[in-house]
Amino acid sequence: MTTEFWLQCPPVAEAETIAMVAEESGWDGVQFADGRSGDVFVALARAAGATKTVKLATGVVNPVVRHPAVLASAIASVGRLAEPGRMSLGIGRGDSSLHAVHLRPPGVAAFTEMLIELSVYLRGGSVGGAKGSHVPWLAAQGGCDVEVDVAATGPRVIEIGAELGDRVTLAVGAQPSAISWGLERARRGSQEVPVGAVVAMGVDDTTRDGVVKARGPLSVTVNFAAGALDRAGVMAGEDVAAAERVSQVYDYDQHARSGSPQAEVLGEATVRRLAVVGSPEACVERLNELAELGLSRIVVMLGTGAPSSDDFVAEIRRVGDAVLGHPGIKR
Repeated sequence: MTTEFWLQCPPVAEAETIAMVAEESGWDGVQFADGRSGDVFVALARAAGATKTVKLATGVVNPVVRHPAVLASAIASVGRLAEPGRMSLGIGRGDSSLHAVHLRPPGVAAFTEMLIELSVYLRGGSVGGAKGSHVPWLAAQGGCDVEVDVAATGPRVIEIGAELGDRVTLAVGAQPSAISWGLERARRGSQEVPVGAVVAMGVDDTTRDGVVKARGPLSVTVNFAAGALDRAGVMAGEDVAAAERVSQVYDYDQHARSGSPQAEVLGEATVRRLAVVGSPEACVERLNELAELGLSRIVVMLGTGAPSSDDFVAEIRRVGDAVLGHPGIKR
């Protein structure tokens, strides 16, 4: 089995540049996050027009702020701008984008129904029967072929995502015990569905500097995944305590940022366990370890330690060359 390596980033004004640099430097795909600095579907459209081979996805949208019919129409529309097989819809229950507008994630049962509805709309069908709710233009063309990738943390959503989605992406951190647990839960939903994972990564000459870079993106995972991982018995007590500190100080206006209050309370030992950090060689070894567990895709939340878009673009290229271009990487 081969493993793809993807990049997750905000839908910034430099979407074209980010996608082009990712394509040039060996990344297999780019996910644009939702609701942090622009519209994710605009970013996808711009990236699709600027590239030819790199795959593109939302990372991730939710079915609350956008109805499943709206999501189906949006991803099918931008999918027209890219070659077949390049566009996919990453969807989850929602986090920061819901928090900003004072909405809550749907319960598991409601999320399940929303995934089913989304699938019907994407196929060009009607929800509620022949004269039910539908997307007219999708129905007229017989639907569209877009992969649905379900981002999941808790056991029930992992299983449902594997059953109803085309792919599942685990949001449980980079510790092998949590990845193995997530893979086992996914296999309860489907034995065949490909499973990936999103991980925070900080690449630098020293582990300490890598830790500083990875703290911002890692704080996102720690904030919403710790409860499920603690209940599953795959998170160390020290890391559970760190997660409690993150939750207490979490500032959604500084979501995923280095230097944020939630990033600053993460200790080095916790970051080293839950993220991929260190020299290019050390990161290659850790990524290979995760891939060998059975992951078909690893989505990297790349920490830079600096908020500048120029710095982020430079880091995409540097990590692509040093890590993805390393002769020891297994892909």
